[in-house]
Amino acid sequence: MSLDTAIYFANGMVRIVQGKANGSHVKITNHLSVELPEGTLNDGVINEAKALEAILTDLKKTKQISKECKITINSSNILSKIVDLPFMKPQEIRATARREFENLDSSYDELVFDYSVLERRSDKGAHGRVLFSAVPWAMLKSYMDVFSAAGLSLVSCDMCTNSIIKCIELIPALQTLPFILASAENNVMSIFLFAEGKYLFSNRVDLTSKPGSDEYAAEIAGKFSAIKQFYKAEKDSGTLEHAYVLGLNEKEMEQSRTMAAYLGIQLDALPESPAITHRNPASASPFILGEYLPAVGCLMRK
Repeated sequence: MSLDTAIYFANGMVRIVQGKANGSHVKITNHLSVELPEGTLNDGVINEAKALEAILTDLKKTKQISKECKITINSSNILSKIVDLPFMKPQEIRATARREFENLDSSYDELVFDYSVLERRSDKGAHGRVLFSAVPWAMLKSYMDVFSAAGLSLVSCDMCTNSIIKCIELIPALQTLPFILASAENNVMSIFLFAEGKYLFSNRVDLTSKPGSDEYAAEIAGKFSAIKQFYKAEKDSGTLEHAYVLGLNEKEMEQSRTMAAYLGIQLDALPESPAITHRNPASASPFILGEYLPAVGCLMRK
């Protein structure tokens, strides 16, 4: 059985998994993290195409990635919106996605639209909640060009939000409580809010403090406090008391855990999922689901 390669492009890091998704089960066979030269990517935008091409070419030569790749990207340039829809055919949903973003100002270039059904209502076969996304064509083409120059084929592109949603649905421990999921990439943090396993919204924010400092931890806690207040205002019952942070080292995690505790928020490691299994070769670093979440989600179709 051939393996699929999924790559998540983060600021300063590339996360790669190889495996296969079969229905609601994902089997990871190989995983790898590669540091990027400083400035190669910024907010999902490729600044140094030659540097990225060289890394991909080397990975192909050493057979650490297959010729056909799926990717996940994360950027404030990617737009998203949740809409409740009645039952529609796929082409009608795509047309609706285009209309949802047609009132954008002229600062946005040509966009590529996609959608993912988050929740299907049982009554009359309605689609229910749908996540629309719009990606600048120029951004997407820049990745296609780099992969082509490296002798690789880009077969699909997913946005980070959608990849994470697909993974969260496979973690039983996260289906019964509201929680924050945050992914830190040096001075950029993506924050996602979930309740009872359902995605509510996300935001991508800049962090101005130096990573590893007390100010950095306090800044993260401040972002969590704002989300907690938002959730309290939106919900009639229930409290937001749990958060999971990806991308922090041990020191940063402990600092953030202390700061968040003052707000009544408990920071924990992301729970494992029995539906996501992995094999660790003796030469590989330990597989930590939280670090590879966007890449793992990219393996799945929805």
